Amino acid sequence: METREIKSLIKDLQQDFNKEERKEIIEEILNEEVDFELFNYRFIHKDEIDEILVDELESDPYILGCFTPGFIADNTSLSCEIIEALQEAGKFEEIGQYIIDNEDLNSFAEAFVCADSYGHHFSHYDGYEHEAGDFYYFRLN
Repeated sequence: METREIKSLIKDLQQDFNKEERKEIIEEILNEEVDFELFNYRFIHKDEIDEILVDELESDPYILGCFTPGFIADNTSLSCEIIEALQEAGKFEEIGQYIIDNEDLNSFAEAFVCADSYGHHFSHYDGYEHEAGDFYYFRLN
């Protein structure tokens, strides 16, 4: 990482982190970490975030089944009526498992990001995403 990039990164982080915190964050980045947590924030490299999102969605079918019926219908081969009936029956995990087994989870995740941003999934605190250099960062609590 060039000096110019480090200075830009420090500037991007000034709003949310003090000098000592910024130093630790920079150290993690210089150590080539691509997904790490510090100071109740999660940092994820832009080149890795889509794969991490897909992996996390795939590991939790219940969450996939909790998306709105319209969103699921727009991004899968399931009809809105089927999704609504399954959700009313509490079959969220079954919906999610169907999506994992039968749909393109990469395009589903891409549509999710377009609709709600990465922050909705990764930020447990406020749903916002922040950018600093080649990283997104998210407040966790």
